[in-house]
Amino acid sequence: MLAANGAGTRLLGEYVTEEGAASLTALMTALQAAAGRSVSRELARLGDGERAFEDRLDDGAAIRVRLRIDAGRGEIDFSGSAPALAGNLNAPRAVVEAATIYALRCLVAERIPLNGGCLAPVSLVVPPGSLLDPPPGAAVVGGNVETSQRVVDVLLGAM
Repeated sequence: MLAANGAGTRLLGEYVTEEGAASLTALMTALQAAAGRSVSRELARLGDGERAFEDRLDDGAAIRVRLRIDAGRGEIDFSGSAPALAGNLNAPRAVVEAATIYALRCLVAERIPLNGGCLAPVSLVVPPGSLLDPPPGAAVVGGNVETSQRVVDVLLGAM
């Protein structure tokens, strides 16, 4: 991980030296905007309306999602998901956001870089205190794998 970050830092530095910081900013902005447009187009293809899906973790904790689409924009709402768990299957909000970006990117048939621009056409509702946004000090190690995969599952199910 350190080597990969070091290589990325070096390569970005070389790009900025050769092309300039403004060029890098413009490129990254364009990539994110393109991702947002692609996701918006696919949401519009799904059609306006509301869809919902629910699944459970092995311990029975519910993960619920409601997807509302209107003219290529969406609201992804995880309200109704289980409260934070005593065990380690809680997922930090950042993990839920990453899983959501992945699921939205799966809608897009063209090759686009996976990036935060995929979230531009959606609003995300993640209830604080739930297993998807647990309070400080809650165990989260299993949420990075098991729970994040179930988040993807319910999103794909709703789509």
